[in-house]
Amino acid sequence: MGKGRMTLLDVQAIVKELRKSIVGLRAQNIYHLNQRTYIFKMQGGGKKVQVILESGIRIHTTKYSRPKESMPNSFATKLRKHIRGVRLERIQQIGTDRVIDLQFGSEDRAHHVILELYSQGNIILTDAKYKILMLLRSHDKGVSHVTVGKTFQFSTLATTSSSSSSSSSSSSSSSSSSSSSSS
Repeated sequence: MGKGRMTLLDVQAIVKELRKSIVGLRAQNIYHLNQRTYIFKMQGGGKKVQVILESGIRIHTTKYSRPKESMPNSFATKLRKHIRGVRLERIQQIGTDRVIDLQFGSEDRAHHVILELYSQGNIILTDAKYKILMLLRSHDKGVSHVTVGKTFQFSTLATTSSSSSSSSSSSSSSSSSSSSSSS
């Protein structure tokens, strides 16, 4: 029987692997397999890669074709609206959490897909300033309520994970975290 959830070490390893294989590619399309599982079809430079994101469980590339719903659900539609055709600029682990931030686009036009890989998990779409545009499930996260319109609050500063990113990514990540936590 397969492994149930990703550990902290699994998250660190997959982020490193995904940086090499999908950063720089564009989101060609997004499909939902079920309410918690999404496939991102990425392409660029003659390369095509499918990435599976499953809320609370996993993220990885796959070569296997899976049956998809004929009509996208509202979350897939919102993801398509904001990131289809946009280049994946950065992927990073947030602090020492099992949380991954995929940044599509840059500067003020950036959007973030945040994947939480613990408990029930979540997939959250935010704008460049981490204002939540759409999420799989609203919930209480400590003292803050995670819901559309609120600013996503990081439980730890993103700067602790950016040592493996470039220094320019580190400084923009730090300023994004600082601005989101001061809201």
